[in-house]
Order: sequence, then C-alpha cells, then structure tokens
Amino acid sequence: MAAGALERKANPFQPRPVRLVDLELVWLGDGLRLLKAAKSSSGEGSDQPAPGGPRPWKEASDRTIGKGPWRPSRGRRTEHSGEEEEAGVILSYVLLGITVGLRSMTAMAVICWFAWLRLLPQSGWALWVGSLVTVIFFTMAALGEYVGDTLPQAPKRTAPLGLMARFVLGAMAGALAARAVFEPVAGGVLFGLIGASIGAFGGYRVRMFWSKALGRDLPVALMESAIALGLAVFGCWQLHQSLLSILSSLPQAGQ
Repeated sequence: MAAGALERKANPFQPRPVRLVDLELVWLGDGLRLLKAAKSSSGEGSDQPAPGGPRPWKEASDRTIGKGPWRPSRGRRTEHSGEEEEAGVILSYVLLGITVGLRSMTAMAVICWFAWLRLLPQSGWALWVGSLVTVIFFTMAALGEYVGDTLPQAPKRTAPLGLMARFVLGAMAGALAARAVFEPVAGGVLFGLIGASIGAFGGYRVRMFWSKALGRDLPVALMESAIALGLAVFGCWQLHQSLLSILSSLPQAGQ
C-alpha cells in the first residue's frame, strides 16, 4: 500500500474519473492550468498509465505555458450543438446582467451561493466568491434591497449613482460567470453590461407602466424582485449545466 501511495504521489497527472467537487484549478499568470484531475473513490481499482504511455492531464496543463489559457475540450459535438451551447452561455451572461439592472445585489448573491455549494466553483482571484462570509454579505444586501425597493423614498435606478453601481456589478457578475465556465472574461463583462443596461432602463419603464396600470407599486415591486431572483437562478443553473458538460470531456483533453 505504501508503494502504491508513493507511485501515485510521483505521478500526479492521472487520467481518473472526474468529479466536480474534487476538481482542483490553480490560477497561473494569465491562464488556467489544470494541475490535478479528480481522484477516484477508494476501491475502484487502479488505472495507472503504462510506463512511457501518455499522461493526458500533464499534456493538457503543459499547453497553458506560453500559449494562453487552456480551455478544456468539449468532446465530440456537432458544430450546431457547439453554437447552441455558446449561445446559452451568452444568454446566461445577459440574464445575470438583467438581474443586476432589476435588483443590483441579487445576481451576486446567487453566484456566491452557487460557488459555495460547488455548483459553480471558482479559483484564483475569484475564490472569495465561494466563502461563507461573502455569501452572507451579498444575501443580506439582496434582502435589504428587496425591502428598500418597496419604500416610496427608494432612489431611482437610472440615477447616475445607481446606474454606475449596476454597471459595475453587472460587469462583475458577467466576469465571474465567464470564469466559472472557462470562457473569456471580457465576453462576460461585455454581455453583463448589456444585460445591466436592459434591466435598468427597460425594467424601470415596465415598473412605471404597471404601477400606473394597477394604481399600486407594491405588487409590482414584489413581482419584479421575484422575477430578478428567478432570472439569476436560471442563468446560474444554465452555467452549471455547461460546466458539467465541459468537465465530462476533460479526460479527452490529451487525445
């Protein structure tokens, strides 16, 4: 048993079954480097590569050096399905941005919950998102915003200060979403900003229309908060599904 343990320690890049909770990623300069694959459960048997044989994880991580960030292979897929997945990821960025435009803290709160629950694990500069302290902070901020938005003295979301805060949080939500699924952060920032603009200006007009139509603002405010929360959860769940799809193809990275 001791010899087997030493052998595994000497060969850290093993092509083992991938489990989301055991995926270890480390930020390396301007790219993600996959250092270790997930470890198989005890009693599954040995899957050591033959002496001199290929080591897919090492080959995959070596490709990050000097050649930009490595993006895991997405397996055998048609061009049409690949385009659909990319469109789904972009839609998730926009939905999170719209959520920020409606309720500035909701998207960040949901992203933090997904990171803490290991549904959208983060790494490197984004590790703070998955801490319990961050989860509690953004959750309390989101709940406070839900209450404050129902008050008559709530500030206008399209005012310069509120709009700037939504742009910053929309860009941050998009960046964290892109980071979680191995996509370029710049794309997440761009579509997060677009979504935040839609949510801020479009949401304000819809809110005013229905408030006048119903003669009361409270039901519209509560419905808007529920819609914002639903959009954020749906967007993060779609990203989680994309991440699972990526992780399922990781063993093919060296092929």
